[in-house]
Amino acid sequence: MIAIALASLCLLLTGIPAAMIAWNLCCFRRLPTNVDDRPSPVSVLIPARNEAAGIAATLEYLLASDGVDLEVVVLDDDSQDATAAIVAEFAERDSRVRICRSGTLPRDWNGKQFACWQLSKLARHDRWLFLDADVQVAPDAIARLSHNLDRRAESPQPLALLSSFPHQETVGWIETAIVPLMHFVLLGFLPIWRMQRTTDPAYAAGCGQMFMTDRHAYELAGGHAAIAASRHDGIKLPRAYRQAELMTDVIDGTDLASVRMYRSGSEVIDGVMKNADEALARPALIVPVTLFCLAPLAAAIALIVFAVAGKWIACAIGAFAFCVATLSRVASVRRFRQPLASAWLHPFALVLFAVLQWIALWRHIRGRRVAWRGRIES
Repeated sequence: MIAIALASLCLLLTGIPAAMIAWNLCCFRRLPTNVDDRPSPVSVLIPARNEAAGIAATLEYLLASDGVDLEVVVLDDDSQDATAAIVAEFAERDSRVRICRSGTLPRDWNGKQFACWQLSKLARHDRWLFLDADVQVAPDAIARLSHNLDRRAESPQPLALLSSFPHQETVGWIETAIVPLMHFVLLGFLPIWRMQRTTDPAYAAGCGQMFMTDRHAYELAGGHAAIAASRHDGIKLPRAYRQAELMTDVIDGTDLASVRMYRSGSEVIDGVMKNADEALARPALIVPVTLFCLAPLAAAIALIVFAVAGKWIACAIGAFAFCVATLSRVASVRRFRQPLASAWLHPFALVLFAVLQWIALWRHIRGRRVAWRGRIES
């Protein structure tokens, strides 16, 4: 009886996110490819700190954009490499590109949030795309994003902030295992159909790599000044908009842009932990998050143990639970063009993810923060 109860618990803990993923895949839509009218012009705003390795490719892709008038404003955030020189070369060749220097980082401001806030003062157009410096956009991406905001401006609840999740490129097993978990967390635990019908801050979600908004909505929400000390703009910026009763939405941007978020296994680990204490590594969430993370591996262990013990009903339930968890990841892999290996690594990735959340919580309690881009903000 105990074996069946344990196997059933594994099934419950794997079944909830799997069912949410199945439903959310229908709501997490891609944008239409047809753009009927020329959309509003866009200021692409890029905070850049030590981005020499990829900033040139980012600018090349941006300047190849079709169907939209744009300017590209890059804020050099005290880079210690050739970032500023590379952008300056582009600015000399193309008048659509501008480079500006960041002011001194104020106390109690996060570097990226201060850079984005400064960029908002430099934009010439009233529609903005905040873009990470390593994101490479498709030629029609900005036109489609801007067209979508134009179209939804006429709805009863106008869209104020649109966030796109680009295609995530991965190299090596740690990146392949961990990076795709952003889709698992988003689709497995956020009811997107509910988020799209309410401005309740509890449903705030987004991807800090790509945010599109308008000047008026940004100012109403308080912009990045409202999240000045945060490292987690992916959640905190949409929450600021929703607290101002403005609508936000997230979309599947697999066909809009691509990015390799981390360049090594150590960067993956630091990246997960740097903002974990503002997301899942909080006392109120850490235990349930851990239970959900351990469930697929527990189901696999239960399958083996109960099979050896001859408890065939519990064994069958454990096998079903493991299949449910794995197949939900396979569905995500196909949808988001991720390596198939990420599905098979899923149980072990979740265990590592849970461990990193506990480490992040412990570091937060001790007042220690992970350095990022060579800087630790207060």
